[in-house]
Amino acid sequence: MSKYVRLFFNRKKKATSTVAGAIEIVVCLQRERCYFHSGHNVTLDQWENGMVVNHPRAVVINEEIQKKVTEFEHILIAMQVNKDDMTIIAQFKTYLSADGGNRRNFMGSVRKPCGYVKSTLLVCII
Repeated sequence: MSKYVRLFFNRKKKATSTVAGAIEIVVCLQRERCYFHSGHNVTLDQWENGMVVNHPRAVVINEEIQKKVTEFEHILIAMQVNKDDMTIIAQFKTYLSADGGNRRNFMGSVRKPCGYVKSTLLVCII
């Protein structure tokens, strides 16, 4: 794990042995931080040394979180290779949405109540 991307558990201090807290991925660039929810919540007893333990799906959750961390690290490497500004707001989120990370999928955009998208879709299908 790079120094720019790390895991953070229980940032809001809500987790106990019975209440689950969020596992978040933190990206730090030029003194700016951006928190991304991993999609998983665990209790204090299920988190140890940056890994999920004592959970029925611990292996799967750890793999999914590691994939997201690796994806974020690859985005940072791409930003360095392309010599882009190393900022979260201007560049990192642009790369993230270009990869489809937090962007809605195609069918989600078609289901929006917008006649223009639907009519364009019908023209494309015909």
